[in-house]
Amino acid sequence: MILLNWRNITNKLIDAAIDYKYLLTKGYPQKSTLDFVSTRYTLSKQERLLLFRCIHSNQYVSEVGSKLMCTKINNFVLLLDFYNILISTINALRGGEVYLCDDCVARDLRGSKLREDDYSYLLNALKVVASIVKALEPLNVLAIVDKNVSHSSEHSMAFVREFESLGLRCAFELTSTPDSKLIRYSKEFANTIVATSDSVVMMYSLRIVPMTTYIMFFLNVKPAFDFTQLFNSDCSKCFDQFKHAIH
Repeated sequence: MILLNWRNITNKLIDAAIDYKYLLTKGYPQKSTLDFVSTRYTLSKQERLLLFRCIHSNQYVSEVGSKLMCTKINNFVLLLDFYNILISTINALRGGEVYLCDDCVARDLRGSKLREDDYSYLLNALKVVASIVKALEPLNVLAIVDKNVSHSSEHSMAFVREFESLGLRCAFELTSTPDSKLIRYSKEFANTIVATSDSVVMMYSLRIVPMTTYIMFFLNVKPAFDFTQLFNSDCSKCFDQFKHAIH
């Protein structure tokens, strides 16, 4: 048993994470593996969700790691997974827990929809994202927005106003299938790079900006747990490049 002292992270959960990653790396199916580990360690729903979102096979971590771009992206159009990034930023601004996952990407455990009490944070969240994007200096920004979310058009226009106020060239596209649209554009257009923390989108896109990790650094958020340390993930080069890029 590995003994670690982190907020709300039990030794039982650490052991479960190690077993889960080992079995995924051996090629066992994700759902049945998660069911097995959750039952064996009597994990709560939140603990199970944490493993699902933050722990991956070594093969996945290696492949995604090869796609991460942590420098300025001057010659690329940034495809922004709009609500994925926006909600992650709101969670960080509200003081919600953030976890640094084994693939060098920061994630949280909240749902994928905006709540009523999130709206007071929305403009500030857009300012944070816009500030980071400006430092990365993309050629252009295209926000891919889930049109099924209430007030998505209004949120999209707020995005345009905030980004244009910083001199950023930007546009948005409303769609009912944002994940598939991000993946398709990533493959069809050679000069695109995707900003998301969605594991499936990351797996099938060609290039990734770990935007939620940048947000964590920008807001000086200390992760509730750092799985990159537990599994010795090779993230330091990426993190150093980003910190150099924004200064």
